[in-house]
Amino acid sequence: MSEDPKGFDAGDYNLFRYCHNDPLDNVDPMGLAGDAINWGGNSPLNNHNMSAMDDRAYNFIMGLMQRQFNSAISAGMAGYQQWSAWSAMQRTTASFRAEVQRGIASGERFAQVGNNVQPPRTVSDSGNLAIDTDGIGPDHGDPTHRNVTSYRPNGRSLNADTDPYVAVPTYTMRQGVRAGDRAILAGNGRSAAGVVGDFGSPGWGEASVAMVRGIGIRIRDVPHIGPVPDTPGGRPVAVTITVYPSAPGP
Repeated sequence: MSEDPKGFDAGDYNLFRYCHNDPLDNVDPMGLAGDAINWGGNSPLNNHNMSAMDDRAYNFIMGLMQRQFNSAISAGMAGYQQWSAWSAMQRTTASFRAEVQRGIASGERFAQVGNNVQPPRTVSDSGNLAIDTDGIGPDHGDPTHRNVTSYRPNGRSLNADTDPYVAVPTYTMRQGVRAGDRAILAGNGRSAAGVVGDFGSPGWGEASVAMVRGIGIRIRDVPHIGPVPDTPGGRPVAVTITVYPSAPGP
């Protein structure tokens, strides 16, 4: 359906004369010769039994089609890669946005809880470690040993060898401390959890045998004195006791 590629330079006002005024059934790609198109199997485009001129025309058309095909493929691949990159970015962005939203929600919940919950009240002090043996366990040579403790769960006194507890001054009861309240013994670079098992200690630092072992302190029994920390030269061990009172303070 194309006009003569030479245009009016061919010296003819009829631009379809090159194909005998029948562009539907004749073809002359180079504008040099005319061939009838055979839509069956004998077309010069369907076999290689062609003249040199036909061969050049065939190669020209095939080359043109190949370049157009390659160009289309390249453009398509470039477009697909751009779409793929954009799609991945969108997915990543959406995922990141979701993570940020979850983080914000968690932070808001944490802040709300923090605003509504007050830290627990504590009563705490420090002193040199003393080892208590009161209760139903052995006395370890302690002349002041008693068979009962202030804290008696289910009516039974504690055992200093197996139950971790501390003994605190009696005045702490005015600060809300009660027998059985949670307590922490800290010393020797470690800490151990227990309960308030007894009152009446003259100072801070008295704990049961089990509680002392919980912070990694070895003990030795001294007759008429009781258990003491097994340290070089009898060196005292500084400790801190922290109690969480269950009753209101003053």
